Amino acid sequence: MAPTLKGFDHVVINVANIPRSCSWYEKMLGMKVQRFVSPTSPGQTRFGLKFGDQKINLHEANTTTTPVAMHPKLGSADLCFWTDQPVQQILDHWHAHYHSLLRPDDDPRLGRPIAFDDGHYIVNRAGANGALASIYIFDLDGNLLEVANRLH
Repeated sequence: MAPTLKGFDHVVINVANIPRSCSWYEKMLGMKVQRFVSPTSPGQTRFGLKFGDQKINLHEANTTTTPVAMHPKLGSADLCFWTDQPVQQILDHWHAHYHSLLRPDDDPRLGRPIAFDDGHYIVNRAGANGALASIYIFDLDGNLLEVANRLH
């Protein structure tokens, strides 16, 4: 009999700087930073980003957290989150705050909402449970983040 999965408990992304990433995800996406100790690494404080009943755990680049993906890379994640809050409100928040979280040497594409070729920020996509109205942004490490409203 094949396994029957119910959903994700957490995912892990690789970041260059955990404190900076925690600050960005708190400000831009409203996630709550969670400090924890893993039973497999009791001497190491870990960090996660809690939202709803899910969590994103953070691995800092070049650390020795185990287990870890075979080829961890910065900027290789592509995640989609859904919300009941209108994505236009989130987009307005991103436009108002992206510049406050960047440093002069950051790639100018990071932390900035993504406009598509037609100049629109909100685009229609297909999600796991139907149609989505989505907006996109790159985090500080180049991970692509999509935030969507489910269209019924």
